[in-house]
Formats: sequence, C-alpha cells, structure tokens
Amino acid sequence: MNGGRVGHGVLLLALASVAGAAAVLSLPSDRERLALLERDGLISEALEQISHPSSSMLGDTDILDLAVRLHLRLGDVKSATEAVELFDAVLPDNLAVQSRLLDLLREDGAQRERYIALAERIYDRWGEPRALRGLLDHYRISQNLEKEVRLLELATSAGHATSVDIERLALIKAAQGDYSAAVRLLSDGDDTREGISRAARLTLFSLLVDHGRLDDAARRALKWLAAGPDNRAAAQFCAGLALSGHVEHAVTITRRAKPHENEVYVACAEWVFRSGETERVADLLVVWIGKSRTAAPETLRRYIQLAERIGRPDLASALAAAGRVEVSSSAACPVPSDHSELSRGARPLDCREQ
Repeated sequence: MNGGRVGHGVLLLALASVAGAAAVLSLPSDRERLALLERDGLISEALEQISHPSSSMLGDTDILDLAVRLHLRLGDVKSATEAVELFDAVLPDNLAVQSRLLDLLREDGAQRERYIALAERIYDRWGEPRALRGLLDHYRISQNLEKEVRLLELATSAGHATSVDIERLALIKAAQGDYSAAVRLLSDGDDTREGISRAARLTLFSLLVDHGRLDDAARRALKWLAAGPDNRAAAQFCAGLALSGHVEHAVTITRRAKPHENEVYVACAEWVFRSGETERVADLLVVWIGKSRTAAPETLRRYIQLAERIGRPDLASALAAAGRVEVSSSAACPVPSDHSELSRGARPLDCREQ
C-alpha cells in the first residue's frame, strides 16, 4: 500500500517537472521578444531593452541588426553607431559587427578618416568586398593613385577584383608604360566567360598591334565581332592593322562585317586618311580593287573621293571603272588592266603629265 503511495508521488513529481520544463521552454528568447515588440510597433520599448542588454544579447549579432534597424527607422544614426560600438566592445574581432560599423561610418561624412582606417583593417583581416569597394572609391576620388594601384593588385591576386577593377588596373598600367602587365591583365580578362568591356577591347587590341602581336590582335578582334556586330569597332580594328602596315589582316577584319563589309572598309580607309597615312589609304584601295568588289553608289563615291584626296587619280579611275561611276576630269587617267602599277611602291600616274 505504501509502495503505491510512493509511486503516485513520484509520478506527480515527474509531471510537475515536465510542466516546469515546458513552461521554461515556452518562454520567448531575447531575439523573439524583441521581434514581437518590433512587430507591434513598440520601438521605444525594444530599444530600451537593448540599451541595457544581457550578456546573451551582446553575443547575438541578429539582435545587433535589430537594434541598428530600429534606430535607423527613427533616423538616429548616432544611436545606431553607439549600439554597434557597444557590441564591438564585447565582440572586438567579429566581422559582422565590424561590417555594420563600417556601413554606418560610410554615411557620416565627419567620420571619413575613421571609415577609411576601419575599411583598411577589415579588408586586410577578412578580404571583405564592401570594404574593398569603399577603399577603391575613396582612393579614386582622392586621386591617390599609388594606394589605388596597390589595392587593385592585391585584390586581383586574391581573386577579389571584378572585371571592372582589372580593366582599371590594366589601363593604369598602360598609361604608366607597363605594357606587358596591361596586356596580361586584359588578355586574362578577355579569356574569361565574362570578357572585357568595349573600351578595354580597343585598348588591348591597340597594345597587341603596337607590340607586333598581329595574329593575336586579329584573332581577338574576329572573336569580338562574332559575339556581336559592331561596325564602328570593326572599322577601328581595320584601321589599326592598316596603319601598322598589315592590310591583309585589316581586310580579314572587314569580311566579318557582312553585309556591311564595304561600309566598314571605306570607314576604315577614311580613318586611316585622317591619321595622315596616305600610302596606307592607297594600300587599302588597291586591295579593294584587286578583289573586284562591288559597292553601293554612295559608298563607291566615298572610295573615289579618298583616292582623289590622296592624289591618286589612277586609283580614282580604277574605282570608277569598277563601279561605272563618273569621276572628275582631273582624276580620269588610264588604268593598268592588271593593277600592277597601283601597288604602294609604284609612282602614281599624273594626268597632267600626259
């Protein structure tokens, strides 16, 4: 009988323990309680509790996020910063805390020096992208080229740099005369799936041509044009190759511009003319004639005008004959049937001497 009473008492005690544990488990955590206050619009009450945080609160970065969010909802950046600093005192080497402080300091112009110092510390310690972006923007705006280059190099080697960062570094290197570094950076960027921008492509192309890497320059130009038609770029590529004395490479580029091949080619020749290289213009016209191309009347007139402007009436007549377009009498000269005398080395035929 007594044993039954003891067993009943043990059962009651066990049930009481379970009920007590359930009650404890049902109590909301600090985070949940503050979230409920925020949900109900009781911002002041929530901030009051956070202003006297328990040790468990100070170890919870989600509560820090809540505190910052609530202060900013009230437009109180100063108190938001103080809240982060309170957590920072307990978690002095925590990336989440440091990053939130960095965000707040960035918005406060009076804290610029502190912001830069913290950004440098965060990037050196964790390689945090937000810190990197802020530092690069600051160095660029303040025209601190030395620090910007050093940081771009560090970010590139660490794999943190974007394609824009790499292009920027390459352009700086090119401007400083470090062509090999510029070509390497741009070539590596161009070989990625993301590729490089149009401006960077033109820079890389020019660097390759200037340093005699013509096959590489032509290969990349053709790849870029295959990815998307760009007649202006095609004319620029053509002109760059023609000015370096490689007309056949230039012609290869313009073929990719079909059905606007002739328009691109004449634009290329005009570009070369504006550069003052009249012999290169003649080279381009001779190649065009030799390939027996056809062109719309307006385009053909542009070809003929170029021939006249470089003092080659023989080429103007050959162009006119190819397209049956009349030219001025000053340019009407006999044209060798095989065009052998139209090569760059031949002396141009002057009608006035006939």
